[in-house]
Amino acid sequence: MPLNYNTKIVLHSTFINNNDRYSPNNTFAVGDLLDQTTFNGFRGSLNFEKNSLNRKQYATNGQSFSLSFNYTTGRENYNPGNILRNTPGFVKIPGSSQLRHWGSIKLTQENYFLHIKKYTLGYIVEGVISDQPLFSNYYSTLLVAPAFYPLQDSRSLFLDKFRAKTYAAGGIKNIYNVKKNLDFRLEGYLFLPHKEYELNGFQDVDYAKAITKVRYAGTAGLVYHSPLGPVSLSYNLYNDAVKRNGVLLHIGYLIYNKRSIE
Repeated sequence: MPLNYNTKIVLHSTFINNNDRYSPNNTFAVGDLLDQTTFNGFRGSLNFEKNSLNRKQYATNGQSFSLSFNYTTGRENYNPGNILRNTPGFVKIPGSSQLRHWGSIKLTQENYFLHIKKYTLGYIVEGVISDQPLFSNYYSTLLVAPAFYPLQDSRSLFLDKFRAKTYAAGGIKNIYNVKKNLDFRLEGYLFLPHKEYELNGFQDVDYAKAITKVRYAGTAGLVYHSPLGPVSLSYNLYNDAVKRNGVLLHIGYLIYNKRSIE
């Protein structure tokens, strides 16, 4: 339901049939069977959305605001694999089937508020409050947890340290217009989970102490706004031991499908 030319209220209803296969220790060899978690359920959302950004990606003017109220319910089915079968001390977690249900509230705002000649300063803030329960193991919990995607390539990576059921996050965007349609962007972000997920033993999941972990991400790069979409070359940095450094070159818009539970 539109409220004016850039503001709307949206009611979503979604049926979910999600199937994840994963390794409990990030290894895989011939003969191994992956763990499997399926989640079948329903999600309903009421969203208030406002958007006056001047571009779909790499905006330099305007602002966007989103506030959503969500409820998710469904059944988790877990089938263990055999990857840890030869690990000393490992006790296999049996398969299980559990009903899960939770509510959440998510707020996101992006705003480019300061313009001085060729320089633009903007920010993004995001917060999620949820009572989402722990799933059967560490990775099945991470796979359904709310996630923060600070950089353009974040949705293509599995960043376990940027996921939590309740978190606050934000960042600063510095933009300098080198010449017409060519911008240099320097951005930095912080992610503060209320309670970070921790691996307990081989597969179990637990919470860390409240508000003790802060994660960061940053990017620096050039963006050329062509008639067919942005052309960007950037260096990306994550507070992650495996995916710490990366270089991203893309021509045109980066379009990702939403996760089934978003």
